[in-house]
Parts: sequence; C-alpha cells; structure tokens
Amino acid sequence: MNKKQTSLESFFQKGERHNDETAEACKTANKKKAAFKRKYQESYLNYRFIATGDSRSPSPLCIICGDRLSNKAMKPSKLLCHMETKHPALKDKPLEFLKRRKHEHEEQKQLLKATTPSNVSALRASFLVANRIAKAEKPFVLVKS
Repeated sequence: MNKKQTSLESFFQKGERHNDETAEACKTANKKKAAFKRKYQESYLNYRFIATGDSRSPSPLCIICGDRLSNKAMKPSKLLCHMETKHPALKDKPLEFLKRRKHEHEEQKQLLKATTPSNVSALRASFLVANRIAKAEKPFVLVKS
C-alpha cells in the first residue's frame, strides 16, 4: 500500500472512533438533568419568608408584604435582597415578631379553610360551563335563541 491509501484508511478509522465518541456524547447530552428544587429551611424566617405550596417544591412567601417568589428564588442572597429593598425599616425586628407573624398567617389560613364551604357540585358545574364555552371558542356565555 502506498502512503495515500494508508492515510485514507487511518482517516476512516479515526472517523469511526470520532463517531463513537460523538455518539457517547449525544447519549449523555440527551439525558435530562433532574430539576433541583430547594427545600425550605427555618433560617429563612430571618429573611421574613415562610414556605407555601407542597413539600416537594415549596415557594417562599414574604410574611410582611405577601409576595410569593419562585422556588429558584429560595436562595438566602435573593431573600436578603428582597428584604433589604422592600422592607428596610423592618430589618432590625426581633425574631419573636417574625414568629408571631408566621403564627398569625397559619391561624388565618386555618380560619379561611374552616369558614369557606367547598361545594363540589357547584365547582363541577362551573367547570362544565367553562369547558363548554371553551369548546365553542367564543369569549362570552352562549344564550340559546
């Protein structure tokens, strides 16, 4: 074999190896990363935030203004930024004040659940009407003429 043929053969062999490497890289690239969800910690109360939502993906709720942030914003630096920009006057409040506000929020939530009736049949009827309107693709309630 001459030199050109040898180099062509080595080129194709290298190409095959390169394709194997790229195939492995594609396999790892196709794997989806699991979404990282931050968990609530009791130390976040110092930043005036409590946890709301489900336990797997909680979202922080400001106990002063009621702003709900995303799970991605549950970093101490972002919570501190919210506290310093929106509530600078309440920065030096003691921890007892914050615990009392948290307790008041929990009581209010329980009171709301106890006093608000949940009429399942009315909710179902409302859903069925909204579903019919959406299927008709009209923005208003349909009236039979």
